[in-house]
Amino acid sequence: ENDRLRRESRHSVGRSKTRLHGFPGCRIAAMEDQISAALVASMSADENTRVSAEAQLTQGGTQPGFGLALTKVALNQQGAVPGTRQLAAVVLKKYIKEHWQAGEGRFFPPQVSDEEKAGIRELLPMGLGDPSGKIRTACGMAIATICVWDWPQAWPALIGILIGALRERTSEDTVIGALRCLAMIAGDLEEGQVPTVVPLLFPELLQIVTNVHVSLSVKRRALAVMHSVLLTLGMMSGAHQRAVRDLMNPLLPGWLEVFSVILDPSSFKLNQRPISSNQCGVLLETLRCLTQVTSYFSKTAGEALLSPLSRAAALFHAMAPMYANAFVATHGNARAFDDARDSDGDTLSLETVVAQVIELVMALVEHPWLSAVVAPGLDDTVYQALGYMCMTSDQEESWRHDSNQYVADEDDDVSTVRAMCGLLLDELCDRFGTVVLSSLQTACARRLIESGQLRLSGDPDWWKGREATMLAVGVVADFALDAEQAAAAEHKQPAFVTNEFLQSVLTRELSETNNTTAGNNSFLTGRALWVAAKLAPGAPPSAALAVLAASVKALAPNAEAPLRVGACRALAQYVPVAPKTSLAPLLGAIYQGLGGLLESHEQTRAAAEAAQNAGTAPQTAGFDSDDDDSLHLVLEAMLVVVRADDDAAVPWSTVLAPTTLRLWAGKVSDPLLSATARDVLEALANNPKCLPGLLMLAVPTLASIIQNPQAQPPMLVESSLDVMCVLLRPAPSGGESARACHAACFAAVVQLALTSDDVGVLQSAAECLRAFLRSGGEASLAWGVDGSGGGSGASGDVLRSYLDAAARLLSCEMEEGASVFAAPLLGQMLRRLPFQMRLVVPEVVVAVVSRARNAKQPNLVAALVPILARLVHSDTDALVQMLASTPAPPFFVSQVHTQEKEEGSDGVPPATNALDTAMRLWVTHQADVQGAF
Repeated sequence: ENDRLRRESRHSVGRSKTRLHGFPGCRIAAMEDQISAALVASMSADENTRVSAEAQLTQGGTQPGFGLALTKVALNQQGAVPGTRQLAAVVLKKYIKEHWQAGEGRFFPPQVSDEEKAGIRELLPMGLGDPSGKIRTACGMAIATICVWDWPQAWPALIGILIGALRERTSEDTVIGALRCLAMIAGDLEEGQVPTVVPLLFPELLQIVTNVHVSLSVKRRALAVMHSVLLTLGMMSGAHQRAVRDLMNPLLPGWLEVFSVILDPSSFKLNQRPISSNQCGVLLETLRCLTQVTSYFSKTAGEALLSPLSRAAALFHAMAPMYANAFVATHGNARAFDDARDSDGDTLSLETVVAQVIELVMALVEHPWLSAVVAPGLDDTVYQALGYMCMTSDQEESWRHDSNQYVADEDDDVSTVRAMCGLLLDELCDRFGTVVLSSLQTACARRLIESGQLRLSGDPDWWKGREATMLAVGVVADFALDAEQAAAAEHKQPAFVTNEFLQSVLTRELSETNNTTAGNNSFLTGRALWVAAKLAPGAPPSAALAVLAASVKALAPNAEAPLRVGACRALAQYVPVAPKTSLAPLLGAIYQGLGGLLESHEQTRAAAEAAQNAGTAPQTAGFDSDDDDSLHLVLEAMLVVVRADDDAAVPWSTVLAPTTLRLWAGKVSDPLLSATARDVLEALANNPKCLPGLLMLAVPTLASIIQNPQAQPPMLVESSLDVMCVLLRPAPSGGESARACHAACFAAVVQLALTSDDVGVLQSAAECLRAFLRSGGEASLAWGVDGSGGGSGASGDVLRSYLDAAARLLSCEMEEGASVFAAPLLGQMLRRLPFQMRLVVPEVVVAVVSRARNAKQPNLVAALVPILARLVHSDTDALVQMLASTPAPPFFVSQVHTQEKEEGSDGVPPATNALDTAMRLWVTHQADVQGAF
């Protein structure tokens, strides 16, 4: 049957004489001509011609026979206008997604007829052997899409056709096309299809990989298909472990032998010539396959797995010198490795191979029993990992002046060789414990000796080994400190003495190179400060002064990015633990250095804006215009410094506050950065000597934002209300500072609470009103809404403003997410204004019970119940009598929820008064109430 289909496919390249009914009197040939003309027109430079052609193609998709004719246009190699076939293939993929199967995805009627589907299925496999790689890929994708619906039921011969193409190997293009298609199909294999496909597919793939006459490119693609199938089998192995094991038992041994041959380091002559991209591709896919076998089929593979694993481990060691020469050395020969990308976008280079080797080693370490394979060579594994962690020349160039990239890569990178080796050290510590620390101690000593020798010989990259050593120690710092503490508790010698390493860093890096703010040593000094910060929890007080002094020097205006970043991290860790007497003389310089970085950011931002307006590129040094990650580090360090000494902060607050306020406003869309800037403002506000000046500066700015909410960018109004809360919290109750804030912002905040529909703004407005009440107390009632005194009605105006805001939040028309914030506001009013609130208790109680009865979220009821509890404590009898005499509040029928709740369905009569309603709600939701009342 498969042979018959292939023969028919070969003979169907010519134009069919089948008559179609969609275009009366037209044959397929005529439709092909029309489609070809429309495709050519769709590439026209004239917009009208292009739009008309696209409309014609869209309309053609609704006609019978269009898909078959389009397929023939895509496959026709004779006389086609350049680009027409590729465009036809693109339109065909779209056509299949829209018209093949009703009710699926982006279906658009009509559905393709069964007869036409059969014709398209018969023709498409021919495209897998097309000389054009784009046509092969497009046909493969079309086949894979059809397979989702038609295979195997409506297209049982497909796998036979594809495997037959691998077996016959009539041309390399045909094999590549079939492999490309199989790779796409393999990821969607279902459980019932695997037993049929895998036994036929794996032997043919093995024949391709072992055939000396097959190119490396084809072998790589065969291994990629193998990897895709292994991924599918790995996901199945949990639920169908026995069936998968039985399936793989006869198939794995031959593959493991091939893996061993491919991974033999001697076969690549690593020390004699660079590895080509095709060799890298074969190695990469082999390692991926072996990783899957290790993770999912180690029991099935048994002892035979040890041979390829030992070869992979040897490759890990053998590739280290070549990697260092190509990527780490300043004048390395990375370009000699002929980097390339495959059709999936994967890079085929030595670097990707090394990364995959490391991933395989990590899979070994994580494995319950295969990890024992790694244990004997632990010292050498850690030593090589330190070598792979050396900074590459590309990273050095990228990070030297870009602090943001430097910070982002340190925090988020998990895919480079450098980062993966850090993950490997973590895995080794988790698996082998403190034994790894002994290996790390030995590896560090070896690398430091080598670094010293390279320095004496004049090697410009001598410092990279030192930097990698400190990076490795910092990566496992938490584990080392915990192990050291545990050893001390047992009166044992720790495997790795962190303080000794820190002292060596202080002596070697922070005294030898701390005056250097340019050149390669900026990375070395920056890393020294970074590792000192990592080891800070176990550092002696004497270390703080040395680290802080080095940090101050690293904050110099012309310091490079690694120095600034390392200094900020060190300051954040050592300022809180430094002795006050040692810290005091340094605080002025620290403020000056950190403030200079903030000011540099402001200048850079202003220059960037000016250049953008002028249409030129700014020339800036220091911070980049988009440096949120590094700026966050500066603000974190500044926050620690401000909190360290109130008196030292006073002279700097007049400069720091406006800069921080501008940063907060400019970065309000960044939740992490704006929150840290707000924390700095809060730290200044908590300093009584800084608060008055901060209020004079900040309140007018905040008032201008809150009073004109429609003119502000997203999140600025909400964040402004949060900052106002921060400033009001430490203000003396009833004092002039509180009154000034009230006069400037109270009316605008009330207006927001009464008009805004934004839940975030409503929450912040409710919190801000609580802060006004907390800072102003009962005295604020006499200030009037505008803070001017307000005359005899001022008290009523202010109280009524609070009540109106609470009433809107409790409205049944309000989102429940906003109504929740009425409860803390009412609680504050009952605490701060008990006498005044006594007059409006009935109004409050009715609103609370009504909102609770109409609530759909338990957390809203749980938030409102404590309001009733507080009133119970004040006057139980009066509350009960009032509730009992008040009718049960009605259900609110909203525009969305038109059905009322049904009470009485459980046999209990509906509530008749507010007391009955309140008690039912209280008893039902008591478990949801948080806290004691």
